[in-house]
Amino acid sequence: MRALHRIAVPLVAAATLLAGCGESSPSSNANGTPATTGAAAPAASASAKPTAGSAEFEAAIADLATKPYAFLTKAKSGPQVKGSVDPTAGNIAQVADIPAAKLKVSVTVVGEDYYAKLDGVQIPGAANKWIHFEPGKLQSLNKLLINTAQDPTGLTLIAKAIVTAKKDGTKITGTFDATKVGEGVGGIGAESVAALADKAKAIPFTATLDAQGKLTALSYMVPEHGEEKADTMTTTYSAVGTAVKIAKPSPVVEATEQIYAGLNG
Repeated sequence: MRALHRIAVPLVAAATLLAGCGESSPSSNANGTPATTGAAAPAASASAKPTAGSAEFEAAIADLATKPYAFLTKAKSGPQVKGSVDPTAGNIAQVADIPAAKLKVSVTVVGEDYYAKLDGVQIPGAANKWIHFEPGKLQSLNKLLINTAQDPTGLTLIAKAIVTAKKDGTKITGTFDATKVGEGVGGIGAESVAALADKAKAIPFTATLDAQGKLTALSYMVPEHGEEKADTMTTTYSAVGTAVKIAKPSPVVEATEQIYAGLNG
Protein backbone atom coordinates (compact mmCIF):
# COMPACT_ATOMS: atom_id res chain seq x y z
CA MET A 1 0.00 0.00 0.00
CA ARG A 2 1.32 3.43 -0.84
CA ALA A 3 0.43 4.89 2.56
CA LEU A 4 1.24 8.59 2.39
CA HIS A 5 0.88 8.51 -1.37
CA ARG A 6 -2.86 7.89 -0.91
CA ILE A 7 -3.42 11.07 1.05
CA ALA A 8 -1.35 13.04 -1.46
CA VAL A 9 -3.52 12.01 -4.41
CA PRO A 10 -6.10 14.84 -4.05
CA LEU A 11 -3.39 17.50 -4.06
CA VAL A 12 -1.49 15.98 -6.95
CA ALA A 13 -4.69 15.63 -8.98
CA ALA A 14 -5.80 19.16 -8.12
CA ALA A 15 -2.40 20.60 -8.97
CA THR A 16 -2.43 18.85 -12.35
CA LEU A 17 -5.95 20.06 -13.06
CA LEU A 18 -5.29 23.63 -12.01
CA ALA A 19 -2.03 23.88 -13.90
CA GLY A 20 -3.92 23.44 -17.15
CA CYS A 21 -7.25 25.01 -16.29
CA GLY A 22 -8.76 27.86 -18.18
CA GLU A 23 -12.12 29.38 -17.38
CA SER A 24 -13.96 26.15 -16.70
CA SER A 25 -16.72 26.25 -14.14
CA PRO A 26 -15.96 24.91 -10.66
CA SER A 27 -17.53 21.58 -9.83
CA SER A 28 -19.58 20.79 -6.78
CA ASN A 29 -18.39 18.58 -3.95
CA ALA A 30 -17.99 15.00 -5.10
CA ASN A 31 -20.37 13.63 -2.52
CA GLY A 32 -22.74 16.58 -2.49
CA THR A 33 -22.33 17.12 1.23
CA PRO A 34 -21.44 20.37 2.99
CA ALA A 35 -17.75 21.01 3.55
CA THR A 36 -16.26 20.22 6.92
CA THR A 37 -13.19 21.59 8.67
CA GLY A 38 -11.72 18.29 9.76
CA ALA A 39 -11.81 14.56 9.47
CA ALA A 40 -14.79 13.41 11.47
CA ALA A 41 -14.06 10.36 13.58
CA PRO A 42 -16.82 7.77 13.78
CA ALA A 43 -18.39 7.13 17.15
CA ALA A 44 -16.17 5.26 19.57
CA SER A 45 -16.92 1.62 20.17
CA ALA A 46 -18.97 0.81 23.22
CA SER A 47 -16.85 -2.27 23.91
CA ALA A 48 -14.37 -2.14 26.79
CA LYS A 49 -10.78 -1.20 25.99
CA PRO A 50 -7.71 -2.95 27.34
CA THR A 51 -6.42 -1.21 30.46
CA ALA A 52 -2.67 -1.02 31.08
CA GLY A 53 -1.12 -0.48 27.65
CA SER A 54 -4.10 1.42 26.30
CA ALA A 55 -4.25 3.77 29.27
CA GLU A 56 -0.55 4.64 29.06
CA PHE A 57 -0.77 5.15 25.31
CA GLU A 58 -3.76 7.46 25.65
CA ALA A 59 -2.05 9.36 28.47
CA ALA A 60 1.03 9.92 26.30
CA ILE A 61 -1.13 11.22 23.44
CA ALA A 62 -3.08 13.50 25.78
CA ASP A 63 0.19 14.91 27.13
CA LEU A 64 1.52 15.55 23.63
CA ALA A 65 -1.64 17.49 22.80
CA THR A 66 -0.71 20.14 25.40
CA LYS A 67 2.81 20.97 24.19
CA PRO A 68 4.53 22.13 21.00
CA TYR A 69 6.45 19.41 19.16
CA ALA A 70 8.06 18.43 15.88
CA PHE A 71 7.12 15.36 13.84
CA LEU A 72 8.47 13.38 10.90
CA THR A 73 6.35 10.83 9.06
CA LYS A 74 7.77 8.30 6.63
CA ALA A 75 6.55 5.22 4.81
CA LYS A 76 8.30 2.57 2.73
CA SER A 77 6.79 4.25 -0.30
CA GLY A 78 5.25 7.65 -0.85
CA PRO A 79 6.08 11.12 0.42
CA GLN A 80 7.72 12.28 3.61
CA VAL A 81 5.99 14.80 5.87
CA LYS A 82 7.93 16.96 8.31
CA GLY A 83 6.51 19.69 10.52
CA SER A 84 6.10 21.54 13.79
CA VAL A 85 2.88 22.15 15.67
CA ASP A 86 1.61 24.13 18.64
CA PRO A 87 -1.58 22.21 19.53
CA THR A 88 -2.95 24.67 22.06
CA ALA A 89 -2.66 27.57 19.62
CA GLY A 90 -3.76 25.48 16.65
CA ASN A 91 -0.72 26.52 14.64
CA ILE A 92 1.22 24.25 12.32
CA ALA A 93 3.93 24.41 9.66
CA GLN A 94 4.67 21.30 7.64
CA VAL A 95 6.22 20.26 4.33
CA ALA A 96 5.34 17.13 2.35
CA ASP A 97 7.84 15.95 -0.27
CA ILE A 98 6.19 13.84 -2.98
CA PRO A 99 9.05 12.57 -5.19
CA ALA A 100 6.84 10.51 -7.49
CA ALA A 101 5.02 13.67 -8.55
CA LYS A 102 8.08 15.94 -8.29
CA LEU A 103 5.95 18.02 -5.95
CA LYS A 104 6.50 19.69 -2.59
CA VAL A 105 3.45 20.78 -0.59
CA SER A 106 3.95 23.25 2.25
CA VAL A 107 1.11 23.95 4.67
CA THR A 108 0.97 26.64 7.34
CA VAL A 109 -1.90 27.23 9.74
CA VAL A 110 -1.99 30.25 12.02
CA GLY A 111 -5.22 30.45 13.98
CA GLU A 112 -8.08 30.44 11.48
CA ASP A 113 -5.83 31.20 8.52
CA TYR A 114 -4.83 28.22 6.37
CA TYR A 115 -2.16 28.45 3.69
CA ALA A 116 -0.67 26.03 1.17
CA LYS A 117 2.14 26.36 -1.35
CA LEU A 118 2.80 23.89 -4.14
CA ASP A 119 6.29 23.74 -5.60
CA GLY A 120 6.71 21.74 -8.77
CA VAL A 121 3.57 22.80 -10.59
CA GLN A 122 2.42 26.12 -11.98
CA ILE A 123 -1.03 27.15 -10.77
CA PRO A 124 -2.42 30.16 -12.66
CA GLY A 125 -2.18 33.26 -10.49
CA ALA A 126 -0.40 31.43 -7.68
CA ALA A 127 3.08 30.75 -9.06
CA ASN A 128 5.63 30.91 -6.21
CA LYS A 129 2.91 32.17 -3.88
CA TRP A 130 1.03 30.85 -0.88
CA ILE A 131 -2.67 30.17 -1.32
CA HIS A 132 -4.96 31.26 1.51
CA PHE A 133 -7.88 28.93 2.22
CA GLU A 134 -11.09 29.18 4.17
CA PRO A 135 -11.16 25.80 5.92
CA GLY A 136 -14.95 25.64 5.80
CA LYS A 137 -14.79 25.48 2.01
CA LEU A 138 -12.75 22.27 2.04
CA GLN A 139 -14.45 18.91 2.29
CA SER A 140 -11.84 18.02 4.88
CA LEU A 141 -8.42 19.21 5.97
CA ASN A 142 -7.05 15.92 4.64
CA LYS A 143 -6.99 17.77 1.33
CA LEU A 144 -4.08 19.75 2.81
CA LEU A 145 -2.46 16.55 4.14
CA ILE A 146 -3.36 17.16 7.79
CA ASN A 147 -5.98 15.78 10.17
CA THR A 148 -6.47 18.96 12.17
CA ALA A 149 -4.13 21.80 13.12
CA GLN A 150 -4.21 20.53 16.71
CA ASP A 151 -3.50 16.91 15.74
CA PRO A 152 -1.94 16.77 12.26
CA THR A 153 -0.97 13.07 12.39
CA GLY A 154 -4.29 11.77 13.71
CA LEU A 155 -3.06 10.45 17.07
CA THR A 156 -6.34 11.13 18.85
CA LEU A 157 -8.23 9.15 16.22
CA ILE A 158 -6.02 6.11 16.75
CA ALA A 159 -6.34 6.41 20.53
CA LYS A 160 -10.12 6.15 20.24
CA ALA A 161 -9.86 3.08 18.03
CA ILE A 162 -7.56 0.87 20.13
CA VAL A 163 -8.60 -2.78 20.22
CA THR A 164 -5.65 -4.38 22.04
CA ALA A 165 -2.59 -2.92 23.75
CA LYS A 166 0.22 -4.46 25.77
CA LYS A 167 3.13 -2.63 27.38
CA ASP A 168 6.60 -4.15 27.57
CA GLY A 169 9.22 -1.73 28.87
CA THR A 170 9.11 1.39 26.72
CA LYS A 171 7.10 -0.30 23.94
CA ILE A 172 3.34 -0.60 23.61
CA THR A 173 2.18 -3.03 20.96
CA GLY A 174 -1.35 -3.76 19.92
CA THR A 175 -4.00 -3.22 17.27
CA PHE A 176 -6.51 -0.54 16.36
CA ASP A 177 -9.69 -0.62 14.31
CA ALA A 178 -9.16 1.34 11.09
CA THR A 179 -12.91 1.43 10.45
CA LYS A 180 -13.17 3.90 13.33
CA VAL A 181 -10.55 6.50 12.34
CA GLY A 182 -12.22 8.16 9.35
CA GLU A 183 -9.87 9.83 6.85
CA GLY A 184 -7.56 11.55 9.34
CA VAL A 185 -4.83 8.90 9.61
CA GLY A 186 -2.16 8.66 6.92
CA GLY A 187 -2.42 5.64 4.64
CA ILE A 188 -5.92 4.72 5.81
CA GLY A 189 -9.06 5.76 4.01
CA ALA A 190 -12.40 4.46 2.85
CA GLU A 191 -10.98 2.60 -0.16
CA SER A 192 -8.23 0.85 1.75
CA VAL A 193 -10.57 -0.02 4.63
CA ALA A 194 -13.04 -1.59 2.21
CA ALA A 195 -10.28 -3.59 0.49
CA LEU A 196 -8.82 -4.73 3.81
CA ALA A 197 -12.20 -6.11 4.91
CA ASP A 198 -11.85 -7.78 8.34
CA LYS A 199 -8.12 -7.03 8.45
CA ALA A 200 -9.00 -3.34 8.83
CA LYS A 201 -10.30 -4.06 12.32
CA ALA A 202 -6.89 -5.14 13.61
CA ILE A 203 -4.14 -2.84 12.30
CA PRO A 204 -0.96 -3.65 14.25
CA PHE A 205 0.88 -0.74 15.87
CA THR A 206 3.92 -0.10 18.04
CA ALA A 207 4.24 3.01 20.20
CA THR A 208 7.56 3.96 21.77
CA LEU A 209 7.71 5.91 25.03
CA ASP A 210 10.67 7.52 26.76
CA ALA A 211 11.59 6.95 30.42
CA GLN A 212 8.99 9.55 31.48
CA GLY A 213 6.22 7.89 29.51
CA LYS A 214 6.23 10.48 26.71
CA LEU A 215 5.44 9.37 23.18
CA THR A 216 8.50 9.45 20.90
CA ALA A 217 7.38 7.30 17.98
CA LEU A 218 4.40 5.48 16.52
CA SER A 219 4.40 2.98 13.68
CA TYR A 220 1.62 0.90 12.22
CA MET A 221 1.46 -1.60 9.39
CA VAL A 222 -1.30 -1.62 6.82
CA PRO A 223 -1.55 -5.20 5.52
CA GLU A 224 -1.42 -6.18 1.87
CA HIS A 225 -4.75 -5.71 0.15
CA GLY A 226 -5.73 -5.91 -3.47
CA GLU A 227 -2.73 -4.92 -5.57
CA GLU A 228 -1.19 -2.92 -2.74
CA LYS A 229 1.70 -4.38 -0.79
CA ALA A 230 1.90 -4.11 2.97
CA ASP A 231 3.38 -0.81 4.10
CA THR A 232 4.50 0.60 7.41
CA MET A 233 3.91 4.20 8.45
CA THR A 234 6.29 5.58 11.08
CA THR A 235 6.07 8.96 12.80
CA THR A 236 8.65 10.24 15.25
CA TYR A 237 7.93 13.02 17.74
CA SER A 238 10.68 15.30 19.06
CA ALA A 239 11.44 18.71 20.56
CA VAL A 240 8.40 18.26 22.81
CA GLY A 241 7.79 21.40 24.86
CA THR A 242 10.13 23.53 22.76
CA ALA A 243 8.35 26.70 21.70
CA VAL A 244 7.69 27.06 17.98
CA LYS A 245 7.16 30.34 16.16
CA ILE A 246 4.86 29.97 13.17
CA ALA A 247 4.21 33.15 11.22
CA LYS A 248 1.81 33.88 8.39
CA PRO A 249 3.65 33.38 5.08
CA SER A 250 3.94 35.75 2.14
CA PRO A 251 3.30 36.52 -0.67
CA VAL A 252 -0.28 35.30 -0.51
CA VAL A 253 -3.20 35.01 -2.93
CA GLU A 254 -6.76 33.96 -2.08
CA ALA A 255 -7.94 30.53 -3.19
CA THR A 256 -10.27 30.77 -6.17
CA GLU A 257 -13.41 28.71 -6.65
CA GLN A 258 -11.47 26.69 -9.22
CA ILE A 259 -8.86 25.79 -6.61
CA TYR A 260 -11.52 24.70 -4.13
CA ALA A 261 -13.22 22.66 -6.85
CA GLY A 262 -9.93 21.03 -7.78
CA LEU A 263 -9.25 19.95 -4.19
CA ASN A 264 -12.82 18.89 -3.44
CA GLY A 265 -13.42 17.14 -6.74
